[in-house]
Amino acid sequence: MGAETPDSGAAIRVGRFEVRASPEDIARFTAALGDDPRVSPEVVPISFPVTWLGRIDISTALKTAAAAWADRQNHALVHLAQTVSVGTPLRVDAPYLLDLELTPPDGSGTMRVEASILGRDDIICATLAGDIALVQVGSPI
Repeated sequence: MGAETPDSGAAIRVGRFEVRASPEDIARFTAALGDDPRVSPEVVPISFPVTWLGRIDISTALKTAAAAWADRQNHALVHLAQTVSVGTPLRVDAPYLLDLELTPPDGSGTMRVEASILGRDDIICATLAGDIALVQVGSPI
């Protein structure tokens, strides 16, 4: 799903993507965090949704949207910060929709990703907000 064209500083709707937290993905995520024994593969960790931003289809759509504000080739997104708020705990292997928007860069070149994680009947279960920077590959950060 492609991003819309930016309109004078307005946020771009990046798209809506089907996502799910499989037990295998949760196990890899917790292992990357150091195999915290308090985390079970039957529970979706609160910070897990940020991993969806790294999925090829989602990261490509984000790069396409970000490139609307930066005339750059061979650019990469650098994740700077995140906030996740959960209203309803996410269920393992349940289908969700990740609805993404991207705000224009501020004076430092930082853009903000805003995401709603929707469950059945388009009810918001959680929100994700993150700061990202668009950098030229090979340039110092």
